[in-house]
Amino acid sequence: MLQRYETLILSIPEITNDESKAIEAAIEKTVKSTKGSVISYDRWGKYRLAYPIQKNDYGVYYLVRYELPEDSKTSFFDSIESLFTIKHADLVMRTMTVALNPTDSLEYERPESLEETPKDVESFLRKNKMEGLISKDNSGDAPAVSAAPEEKVVEVVKEEVVNDTNEKVSDAEEN
Repeated sequence: MLQRYETLILSIPEITNDESKAIEAAIEKTVKSTKGSVISYDRWGKYRLAYPIQKNDYGVYYLVRYELPEDSKTSFFDSIESLFTIKHADLVMRTMTVALNPTDSLEYERPESLEETPKDVESFLRKNKMEGLISKDNSGDAPAVSAAPEEKVVEVVKEEVVNDTNEKVSDAEEN
């Protein structure tokens, strides 16, 4: 019987397409050597990390889904761990592998990556349904600024002025 697994890989933010394809090929080779099959290999994209990992504030995520026979999973996980920690240690910062329920759907909702986020303010405001903040005249890049609210006088406070006079006494007056 085949068991489904998924591995989430966090790589360095500077990973190239060639390096990504090398990792993908190595994973596929390892899965096939244990008589399994790769279901999908998805590049999620670049994300800001909650805390620095190996002095990186950003990372690129990949999600790999595959099926393995029950009898070969131990040898697979040993070889995949050595693949990430030895061969691709300079590219892979973290990994996490979980077993999937074979009856569940393989659909998932991926968070929006930095590459997909809007680059300008107007598209961000439209996406988040804040059209009221977008200027109507489109004449400039600056958003419309509304007038300042009126100020009301609530209480009048009488100020007391105290004159502080310093008298200078000359030496002649002291004698």
